[in-house]
Amino acid sequence: MVPMRDGVRLNTFVFLPESGGPRWPVILHRTPYG
Repeated sequence: MVPMRDGVRLNTFVFLPESGGPRWPVILHRTPYG
C-alpha cells in the first residue's frame, strides 16, 4: 500500500518487462481496493 498526500493508501502493482527482453514501458496499476 502506497500512502498518498491526502492520507488514502493505494494498493499498487508494478509490471516490469523481463530483463534481457525488448524494452517496454513500465505499467503501474493503482486501486483503493486491496
